[in-house]
Amino acid sequence: MNNTERLIGKMNDELAAFVAGLERLPVQDVIEKAGEIAVKTDMALLVEEAFLGPKETKALLAMHTPLEYLYQEYLLSTPI
Repeated sequence: MNNTERLIGKMNDELAAFVAGLERLPVQDVIEKAGEIAVKTDMALLVEEAFLGPKETKALLAMHTPLEYLYQEYLLSTPI
């Protein structure tokens, strides 16, 4: 398995854990996180389609939660 495949698996596992954690929350809290669910799902899918160089892939793989990192970067770059 190459690094890209490992990264895809790691991000999909992270997304699955995030969604599983939502199942314990009240419905209103899940509704409030709908945007986060959508963005993280899109990000996980985009990594499968995007060409990431070896450095980017390795850097994301080294992170404990690469999907959360990408989501936080997205939030910082999105105008309010």
